Amino acid sequence: MDPAAKLPARPGWLTTLAVLGVVLGAFGIVGGMQVLGQSRASAARTEQEFTKLLERFPGMRSQPKELRDAVKEAVPGMVQVEQRWKKRRVALASANILLSALLLVGALQALRLLGSGRWLWLNASLALFPVEILGALMQVLIARDNARVWVDALVKAGDVPQAAGELAVVSKVMVGVAVGLYGSWAVLLCVYYGITLSRLTKPATRRLFEAAAIERERNEGE
Repeated sequence: MDPAAKLPARPGWLTTLAVLGVVLGAFGIVGGMQVLGQSRASAARTEQEFTKLLERFPGMRSQPKELRDAVKEAVPGMVQVEQRWKKRRVALASANILLSALLLVGALQALRLLGSGRWLWLNASLALFPVEILGALMQVLIARDNARVWVDALVKAGDVPQAAGELAVVSKVMVGVAVGLYGSWAVLLCVYYGITLSRLTKPATRRLFEAAAIERERNEGE
């Protein structure tokens, strides 16, 4: 007899959260691997890639000479920022890969109402809370450092006035974009993890997985 033939019905909320967990776990693994791949690049290669990226930015060739000079001036500083944060990014990416893998496996197993899947899914969601918050905070701090690099480059190139107030606005805008982008993503993820933890720790959910385990053993014994 098929061991899954008489298993309890899987609630719709469980299916939805588990599918989202699979997707987020896969994205977390891919994103972490990209960070690890980028960290292996030398400073010279990173500078070359930054320069090519900025030069290919739409409309860059038609921009004033001062702005193009500012770009050339800013690239070495951006590379220094990248190198300064590399070890922290690698450590966080490694943790994200491991926990995202646990989230992915746990969510897949939970779709089959396996108790081990619930345990993995629950603990991975709990551990990913600080990882996501630290990741967003680190990106904001990196954006702050890059904002300073760009402001210095713009001043040196003569593209913006050196008034302290206007330079502060430039920096705040760049940091504000980072806060809005990475902060909102971290909030959405934390909301998902919070809902997942709330649902998986409910007595009714525990009983569901326990009933599935009992039914599975009964089916295997027949």
